[in-house]
Amino acid sequence: MSREASREASREASREASREASVVWEKIVAYRVDSVTKSVQLSRSLHGYKDRSNKGRYVYARKGLLDKVPCLQLQKGVFLIREKDTQLLVRLLRKYGAEYYIAKIETSHTPKPRPRPRPTQPQDPQKPPTK
Repeated sequence: MSREASREASREASREASREASVVWEKIVAYRVDSVTKSVQLSRSLHGYKDRSNKGRYVYARKGLLDKVPCLQLQKGVFLIREKDTQLLVRLLRKYGAEYYIAKIETSHTPKPRPRPRPTQPQDPQKPPTK
């Protein structure tokens, strides 16, 4: 990989991280499913799966709901999502008979961007340090 391609990949990763950071999470959703069969079906519907046909000769990536909706998975069965996407997730959880809990996230302040540290100037070995 060339240096320029590496820089471009780094810039793209930085842009993607800033997009994720700019999403305001409004709801926390926790769920669980008792049946193993229903749990697997729900997991496939949420996260997607690879579909193989003709003895593995053809592979298709099937997308799940969470591939289409921005979310942040905190741990197994716990997500942070936007309020407008809550109904999509609830419909899916009801379809598979999952127990779920939804809470609204409220903060008492508006998040502020962190200040960037100033770059330090390299000291010239010929000059004595200023006090």
